[in-house]
Amino acid sequence: METRTNDSYVFTPSNAGEFTTRVLENVHLSKRYYLLRLQRKPELIAAFRHAIEHRSSRDELLAYRLQAAGLVKREANTVVPRCDLYAKYFRERLRGGR
Repeated sequence: METRTNDSYVFTPSNAGEFTTRVLENVHLSKRYYLLRLQRKPELIAAFRHAIEHRSSRDELLAYRLQAAGLVKREANTVVPRCDLYAKYFRERLRGGR
């Protein structure tokens, strides 16, 4: 049985389910953290929604703030959500300017 370590967590085939569950919980908490922070910043919500929908940014400073927060990344001349999971999650939750 192969055992690998990842920081302080030991990964073995027998605990793969627990490892996956823990990773998914951390991703969910991360998305909720960002959502709560965005709710207090309507200008960032609008900028992030624009990046999700149009793969661009109208305001360089807001794009930079979203990038610094880890919500978007730059690809060539576009501003896109950091990952598809974030795009799907925030597209659903930021509808209607909430």
